Amino acid sequence: MAGPSFWSPTAERQGVVAILIKENFEGKIVSWNKDSDGRILSLLLELPNVRINLVNIYAPVNLTECKSFFENLHKFLLHADHFVIGGDFNCYDHALDKFGGNISIAPYLSEFRSTFKVVDIWRRFHPNVSEMSWWNANLTVSNRLDKFYISKSLTNFVQKCDISPLRIRHVAAERSGAAQFRPPSPMRLSTWTSLLRRSQVTSTLGPSSGCGKTGIPGRNTVPGNLVIGFVPTRSLHALLP
Repeated sequence: MAGPSFWSPTAERQGVVAILIKENFEGKIVSWNKDSDGRILSLLLELPNVRINLVNIYAPVNLTECKSFFENLHKFLLHADHFVIGGDFNCYDHALDKFGGNISIAPYLSEFRSTFKVVDIWRRFHPNVSEMSWWNANLTVSNRLDKFYISKSLTNFVQKCDISPLRIRHVAAERSGAAQFRPPSPMRLSTWTSLLRRSQVTSTLGPSSGCGKTGIPGRNTVPGNLVIGFVPTRSLHALLP
């Protein structure tokens, strides 16, 4: 039996985000909220002595709309001890997060982090590295658009966070027994897809790419088979038949 899943759907292709939870998750889903455009999904998760607000986002590509998106994202945040905000931010505020083309820094990302006391956990581990999660078709322009922002109070409980290719199965292909395939663009940030590691998990923080291990305030151990997945919109487009 599959665990619960939470969705923010839309009739348009430029949207749809989800959070998937392992069936034997020992915590409690207190409440959840979503927008009407398939771009925001906010889930309040409760474990003994701690509440975490998981937020999966898909920001607009248009820079004006993207700025408005982050200025209003707080309306979907739920009262919690810690925040974990992941997804496709479609903007960046560091020159190392862009290769090729014109650099367009988004200062509102820095303002958002400052206001809600969250950090770009990948950049914290890789302060001087230029590594991308999206490339255009001819590989001349790339960006690190896909990120995890986590509460500063959680950073000491994270051991690593890396970017790596992601392979998924197409539902229709899987039904016919076809092999795995790689989605259209050449790089995926694997931190999107799994918030909690599938092995050696001892925290409530850590994507399959490697963000996390060890305890979290108020919680010392979590079962190793606990997995919560953030599903990005581009992967959903490949997954849906």
